[in-house]
Amino acid sequence: MGNKINNSSRISNKMAKNKKKPSKSSDFKEAKSKLGKAHLRRYKSSDEKLLSNLKQLKKTVKLLPQSITVKKDSVNVTSRRLTFQELVAKSRHTSENVKNHALMGFTEFIRRYQDEARENLYGLLQVCCGLLVSEYPRLRNSAKNLLVSILTTFCSDGKISEKLSELMYLHLVQGVMASKSSDSKEFNDDINNIIGLIIDKFPYTLSFGYNLKLLNVLLEKQPTPISFKHFNCVYSLAKLTRFQSKSIISYCVNVLYNIINSENWSDSPNPTSQTDCNRTEIECLTTSSVVVKSFKLLVLNKEFIEKNDYKTVYLILNADLQEFEHMTQKGKETFEKLFSELILLKAQLSIKLLFEFDKQHIALLAPLIHLESLVTRLKSSEIVYILLLLFDNFNTSNVDWDLKLRSEFTSSILNLLQDSKLTNLNHLKSYLNHFKLNSNFSEDNSHPLLNGGSEVKGVLAKMICEIVNNLFKHVESSPSVWPLLLYFKGISPSLFTQIFPKSTHWNFVHNYNVADFSVFKGNFQPIPLNLDHIVSNFITNSNNNNGFEYIRVLLEVCLFISKVEKGYEFYYKLTDLPNLSEENNNISTKNINGLNKINNNLAEIHVSLARIYVNLPSNERIIEFLSEHILKLLKEQRCEIVKIILEVLIYHVFNYTNRLDEFGRIIIQFDPQSDLIKKVNTFTTFLLKIIHEYGNVENSSVITLQRNEEVRNEIDDVVEFGVKILIDKYLLTLNKMEDTEVEEDKELVMKLLKGLWEKIGTNFKNREVIFKRIFTEYFGKDSIPNWLSTVHN
Repeated sequence: MGNKINNSSRISNKMAKNKKKPSKSSDFKEAKSKLGKAHLRRYKSSDEKLLSNLKQLKKTVKLLPQSITVKKDSVNVTSRRLTFQELVAKSRHTSENVKNHALMGFTEFIRRYQDEARENLYGLLQVCCGLLVSEYPRLRNSAKNLLVSILTTFCSDGKISEKLSELMYLHLVQGVMASKSSDSKEFNDDINNIIGLIIDKFPYTLSFGYNLKLLNVLLEKQPTPISFKHFNCVYSLAKLTRFQSKSIISYCVNVLYNIINSENWSDSPNPTSQTDCNRTEIECLTTSSVVVKSFKLLVLNKEFIEKNDYKTVYLILNADLQEFEHMTQKGKETFEKLFSELILLKAQLSIKLLFEFDKQHIALLAPLIHLESLVTRLKSSEIVYILLLLFDNFNTSNVDWDLKLRSEFTSSILNLLQDSKLTNLNHLKSYLNHFKLNSNFSEDNSHPLLNGGSEVKGVLAKMICEIVNNLFKHVESSPSVWPLLLYFKGISPSLFTQIFPKSTHWNFVHNYNVADFSVFKGNFQPIPLNLDHIVSNFITNSNNNNGFEYIRVLLEVCLFISKVEKGYEFYYKLTDLPNLSEENNNISTKNINGLNKINNNLAEIHVSLARIYVNLPSNERIIEFLSEHILKLLKEQRCEIVKIILEVLIYHVFNYTNRLDEFGRIIIQFDPQSDLIKKVNTFTTFLLKIIHEYGNVENSSVITLQRNEEVRNEIDDVVEFGVKILIDKYLLTLNKMEDTEVEEDKELVMKLLKGLWEKIGTNFKNREVIFKRIFTEYFGKDSIPNWLSTVHN
């Protein structure tokens, strides 16, 4: 029994423990937190529960979903009821989707509320430009679209503040810097696309010199490897700013070297699908375009090419375009255009360097020989520009031919010469092959072509002459050659832009620096120029399809030639040009506007003709020629034009002095008074012929029933004009001959008029009216003589 457990005592102890102890004052001094039991406590109110333990409260309050409606009736909102400030806030969100919706919201806001958007233009551009360099492609594209919308809406007039230009520039530079350090091709291409878009469509946004600053940044931050889109940005900015520097030369050389030395697309296997064909064609044309544009920049910046620069000569000889065999028809046309342009650019650059370099002359001559062999693939205007460039350089300096070559150039030169058919080409090929076999070649070598180098130099000079002649023969029948004809006659090229309009034939005059060429001094002219024959062919081969502009420019060319050369036969063929006679004008007489245009054009053409014929020497031939042309114009009822030519006729009549008698003997005792009377009689006789053939009622060959009175008035006007210019010329000649009194001159004029009055006769209906008007104009109303006032009306 001693080991038996007393359970009753254990139970009583447990109950004693559970019995509530009396409270002590110390228990209320500190409240202890009992975690996890708060929800079991009972509180008198919710506030008491909330305040029972402040230490465990969170710093944020989660509110239950509530419907709060903000009144936006007085503000501008988008379709999603977002204000401008709310859109700005969303554009700064971390979410790509939220930012994209904000950009689309800005586009809608601009379309609906232009005034408020214009007031916030700077902030709008800040948001837009900031997202142009976003890491997300979708945001970059949306930001680009928004930028186009902003510039199209608010800057369509081409005006922008310096503050906005600076903002655009800074964000674009930020994009360039980011692309330089980025390995993402997509990001780099997007940045370059954005820059290219701004330069091409909105160049004014980079005003105040920021375009030049951006160009320098692009040149400094060249990507590796070379990006064609980056190059296009540089090219567009260089053209826009016309900036020339050595850094552009270095950049282009680097681009071309990368293209030449890179793995060519043509080395890949033949494409097996249409998609592959299209992709390869685009790659081919893109590469070709970059090569051509690089040479354009080299030509524009040629002043910064170092003398005897090896790299430039290497690129001229080796840079070429690779054609894709499976091109579409449009692709072939584009490639052909690029190829022709490259040939032209290489020739331009080589001509310039040929006269500046004192080495590698044979290498620089090769592109010119290559151009001559492909002359049929070039436009006439392009060939004429090459000829002008050649003559201008030969006009100012000579070539002291250097015959030494770099051994690595010979194969490239021979490759360029393979299609040429020049007479002396075999001599040059023999020289190059000999040099190729003897890399340590010197002019002292006993090659049969060499005699101290003089024979080879002579061959090169002959080849230049042959090239020039062949090129000229190819273009001598094209209107594009007209500037070259004026150049040969010593007309300053600075006048060419005034003479020749911007058209297919003469675009090169405006697009290139022809105006900077020096006046031709005749130092180099291997062309046997028959100017009379060339211009006569242009006149003979003219037709109505040439149009008024063609005739106008041709007459302008003849006018400048007539100032320096007066003996050409083609001057007397100019009146045979089409559009000068009524039979070539096919516009109906009911078309008043068309007739007025024809008359205005004819008047302008005959003004040019008159200026040409005034420059010609006064003789019997020009007097007879002009007289016949006036009668022809009267037959066509071109009375206003007749007045223009009448003034030229009387100029030559009074300017021509025949010092030979009827037997061809020189008149020793020359009488000026008698000579003046002969001149007056010559012109008077012609006026009487006009009156007899076209002024008399019974003899008129032009007066019809429809235009009887109208044509009669026009003939009267011509006769009156002829009498007036006769009086003016007569008085002017009298004053030059001797000092006479006014009364004496008046008597002589009245005597002249009376004789003309009697010769005209009574068949001329308006004789009295015309003469009374003349007397009133020259001598006053009271000076009408008796023999005129007593005539019966």
